[in-house]
Amino acid sequence: GIVGLGRGLGLQVIVEGVESEQELQVVCDLGCDVVQGYYFGRPKPFDQACLDAAQVEVDYGFAPVLWKTRQQPSASAFLERLKRLGKAG
Repeated sequence: GIVGLGRGLGLQVIVEGVESEQELQVVCDLGCDVVQGYYFGRPKPFDQACLDAAQVEVDYGFAPVLWKTRQQPSASAFLERLKRLGKAG
């Protein structure tokens, strides 16, 4: 599928539009690198998103992806961290 094509070309796979935990699980199982969507929050100004991300880091010990770097967790690592914290099924 599309994820395999991206992987085969050596590209990061970014999924937009994730709105539920079930959708997040599917894209994590497919091996996507970056996920965004209403499941994580509604659109907001960048400065507010940065403040919210800083608060998440304080509260949960990791920063959500506002921009992807090699040091940030993958979508599957993000889901696993949420599960360990009791924030996801």
